[in-house]
Order: sequence, then C-alpha cells, then structure tokens
Amino acid sequence: MVLHPLLPGASKVQNSQDGTIWAISGKAAKYGNVNRSKVGTAGQSCDRLEAMSTGYHDARVNLMLLFDIAIFEDSKRYILQELKAWVAWFVGGSKDMGYLNVCSLLFL
Repeated sequence: MVLHPLLPGASKVQNSQDGTIWAISGKAAKYGNVNRSKVGTAGQSCDRLEAMSTGYHDARVNLMLLFDIAIFEDSKRYILQELKAWVAWFVGGSKDMGYLNVCSLLFL
C-alpha cells in the first residue's frame, strides 16, 4: 500500500484511489522500487471501506487487506461476490466490538 504524501488528514475513498493512481503512474518510484503489477490496498476498521472500494473500482488492484472489520451494510453484501482481487480479511478477536457482526457475515 502506498500512502500519498500530499494527502494528509482525514482519509476518504478518493484519497486511496488517488494514491493508487499516483503509485501506478510511476510517481512513487523515488521512494523505492514499485512493482506496478502488484498493487494492493489495506484498511483497518472503517478504513477498510476505502481499501475495498478502491479495489472494487480499480481492476489494477490485485490484493485487499482488510483488518478488524466491524460493519458491512446488508444491502451491499452482493459486492463481496463481485470482488475480483484477492482478499485477506482479518477478524479481530472476541473483544473486538465488531466481532459478532463480522462472524455472522463470514458464515453466510
């Protein structure tokens, strides 16, 4: 995952999308060797929405790392079946406030 150095503060889906475009376009090369064929997004808790949205809308993203996901809108569960990238979904333990919601989602 590449964080765009010019987009500090509260994160938004557009920031994640812009950061992905920025990295893939070659502008991140000055920070190290960037393999543009292996692009991933990552997010924890609410930020996983940004990671998932970026991966869902950009076919160049081939991995999503989603950590401690507390919520998911029932009306949008179909999106899970439409994801084209690999997804690593890490659920927090039983003390995570979203644990029960996530477990019910995983065992549909």
